[in-house]
Amino acid sequence: MKSLGLQYLLPTLLGVFHISCSEEKQFSGQEIFVEVSPKITAYFADTDMSAQYPFPFSTFLDSELLLSHNVMRSSLDTLYFEGDTLKIKEGHYLEKDGPRRTEGINNLINTSYGLVLFNAKTIMIDKDGHSDVENFRLIESRLFEDNVFYGLAAGGVSYYLDLFYKGYDKQRACIYFFARDFKSKEFKLIKFDLEEKRFKEVPMWASVDLINAHEVEFKNVAKNHMPFIFIQNDKLVLSYNYSSEFSVIDLKSEKVEERNFPSNLFKLKKNPFKEISRNYELSDSEDFQKVMDLLDEWDKDVAFGNFEKLPKGKGFCRLVKSPQISEEAPVQLNMEFFDNYFKKTGEVNLTEKEPDLSTLFFLVGDRLFFKAKKQEDENYLDYYFVDVDF
Repeated sequence: MKSLGLQYLLPTLLGVFHISCSEEKQFSGQEIFVEVSPKITAYFADTDMSAQYPFPFSTFLDSELLLSHNVMRSSLDTLYFEGDTLKIKEGHYLEKDGPRRTEGINNLINTSYGLVLFNAKTIMIDKDGHSDVENFRLIESRLFEDNVFYGLAAGGVSYYLDLFYKGYDKQRACIYFFARDFKSKEFKLIKFDLEEKRFKEVPMWASVDLINAHEVEFKNVAKNHMPFIFIQNDKLVLSYNYSSEFSVIDLKSEKVEERNFPSNLFKLKKNPFKEISRNYELSDSEDFQKVMDLLDEWDKDVAFGNFEKLPKGKGFCRLVKSPQISEEAPVQLNMEFFDNYFKKTGEVNLTEKEPDLSTLFFLVGDRLFFKAKKQEDENYLDYYFVDVDF
């Protein structure tokens, strides 16, 4: 992949912050250099995809080659880069009937045991692209005792929908999920063992109290925020859409370390959700709008994304959306940086450097890919590359 010419890069420097007497509200970090490319435009309609639609769920085949679920064609297409230009290659259609039938896809992950596709109720394994697709349903697992109300969940369902499933433990051949009983509201942290091909429950390393405190539900309207799952080598990280705190679990020893770092750019937790009057009736248009306004207000509060790897093995990062002050004020996106031990090293306001960066980003090669917030033509995808160094 071609590197961006320095004459086109917009250098950004995150200065060193100094500890003051209010240390709990201050963060002292190292210098972070962020370079944003000019906007790049690539034709995106070869396989009926559109820049106006959400970016497709994808999994990496290598550092610059992605397999993507094209919902418009119900196919698995290939995304790749020629230099800075994103290209699309048409793939095979997913079968709706027969032994290779898939039942609907929420996400997918490339594993050593084949391509794993899943929805809220079923794990599907396509081991070679030709053999019968194997189906493993939650309801058929003794772990759930024929409970039809359990479903898989991985990540927040509000401001950030992490398009890339990041719960694959390659070393132990397991994929991790939260499974939730949508009737009783109970949930489990589980893994699916790809070798033994069965579901297993693991210790609940997430904060149950924190999750319950940030559940929003009123009659048939709900916002459920299960923790994000991120696995890198022997570390499993559970983080939250609504709080800066996260847990780092050593998968060898099962030792848990709790982390929560201060910030100079954003607050560390959402405000509690305002109570909805039980007298409201969703069938009443005014009451319904009041409920929607409360949910919208809560969504505009601070929000945290899942972790992502940084280029060149330098550590990890995650996006944080600052509270939106008003409808007219632009959403402020920040990025936190962490070393390989998940200790915070710095933070920077990305919106100040390039207001057109959206929340859709991922590591490709040695740079971060950001979809542009504004897409001018449905047939062309606008995006940026961001280089990070420290």
